[in-house]
Amino acid sequence: MNVHCDKCQEEFEISMQKTKIEADVERNYFSCPHCSAEYTSFYTNKSIRNKQVKIRNLWSRIRKMKNVKKIDNIQGQIDELKKQLAAELHELKTKYE
Repeated sequence: MNVHCDKCQEEFEISMQKTKIEADVERNYFSCPHCSAEYTSFYTNKSIRNKQVKIRNLWSRIRKMKNVKKIDNIQGQIDELKKQLAAELHELKTKYE
């Protein structure tokens, strides 16, 4: 995906990077290769990363299912995890920005 740098206006392709901020908190960001301006995409902690894994695993289960009731049940679990994720992501962003 190509973007334009807000600082130097040059176009570049995003290359995601991670850096540890605290014991279990990671900052996910990308940098402009022309002027080195950094753009934070999001922050994660162990809880967020665990929920992301759970969601991927639930999606994997759904793809193999044919029972609509079970699919609906798992979709409900995914929706709840996504709500929790959104709240945690927002909390971390607020804390570190």
